Amino acid sequence: MAAAHPAWYGVTENDIRSLGGIHAVEVFNGTAIDDNDKAESWYVLDLLLRRGLRYNACATDDAHFNPARHDSLRGWVHVKSESLEPESLVAALKDGHYYSSTGPQILDIEVTGDATVFVRCSPAAKSLAYGPRLALTGGFMETASPPRNSA
Repeated sequence: MAAAHPAWYGVTENDIRSLGGIHAVEVFNGTAIDDNDKAESWYVLDLLLRRGLRYNACATDDAHFNPARHDSLRGWVHVKSESLEPESLVAALKDGHYYSSTGPQILDIEVTGDATVFVRCSPAAKSLAYGPRLALTGGFMETASPPRNSA
């Protein structure tokens, strides 16, 4: 269960907390790009995490497949599940066994002994990672092929 597009509705930290049993906050909603220019909702998840609460993040496109609107293929969730059965998919989502993307596909993640994280992904203009103790050094994560405008 996720809190859908908080920025769209002006949802606050207390609003999210009052929902009870949710597991995630939708931090990006592709449909909102065209409908109200409020696609990004990281602000509310950031506040919750800084309070020590644990929620996962998800990015979606909110596709209604309306041909008059560009509301699909703008964000999706890649789930690591034991099977494609609904129960297995829901369990994996609740446990946070997924990542969301608005483009790049993660090909590999490696965590070294000193807690350095290496991410290899499909070509992308930029890649961002988010977490309570995450510090990017160098500003870019490795991509499968060099990003455009790289030196």
